[in-house]
Amino acid sequence: MSNRRDFLTRTELPKVSLLQKTPSSPVTCHATGFYPRTSDLFWRKDGQEIHEDVGMGETLPNHYGNFQTSVDLKVEVTPDAEQEYKCIFQMAGVSEDIVIKLDAGSILSNARIQEEQDRKKAVAIAVPLVVLALVAMAVVVMVLAKRLKSKQGERHKCLLRQEHPKRTLSVTIPNLLLLFFHFSQILSSFCFRVRGSNGHPVSEFFQRTFSSQHRCFFLLQVNNNYVSVK
Repeated sequence: MSNRRDFLTRTELPKVSLLQKTPSSPVTCHATGFYPRTSDLFWRKDGQEIHEDVGMGETLPNHYGNFQTSVDLKVEVTPDAEQEYKCIFQMAGVSEDIVIKLDAGSILSNARIQEEQDRKKAVAIAVPLVVLALVAMAVVVMVLAKRLKSKQGERHKCLLRQEHPKRTLSVTIPNLLLLFFHFSQILSSFCFRVRGSNGHPVSEFFQRTFSSQHRCFFLLQVNNNYVSVK
């Protein structure tokens, strides 16, 4: 019995909000979730309760054992109107009133809800596109930087080649003939008498070529024998 008595004598304050179907529709002040039923909901203009252009709604029960009610106001929501109109909720046994100021930004409407949904969709589409664009820009910058670095490296190599050209020996048949000619000239300028280190004479070619009493200071290897040329 005490629990039932407590339940019946409880006090629940409502949630009060402003609603509007379209921009040309009346602004509805809606209070829901209050208990007990004895309560008042009305509009004030410049601190005075008004009844003109006001439509009172019924007090209806909710599924949770509390109540809801509403009151409409025919008004064009302008900055001046926002300074003049307020929705007031009063309940027996509660000293403080619930005051909701008329504010275009706090009015819930189908158009506003649709705009909010469209904005969220636009953000959901724009964010991935922005991320993809940033990734693409980063890839392009990396490729360009790599190409620029490669070109700079090639230019540096070209400059080094120009400053320090490689010295190469061109081995061609004319060069070999010229080298052999000079060598034969040097040999023909000497006359040698050649004998093998083992006492046997070497080929007649060397004997004809090196037939002199002059001494020479090098060794030749002929027929697997080292020959002193002198």
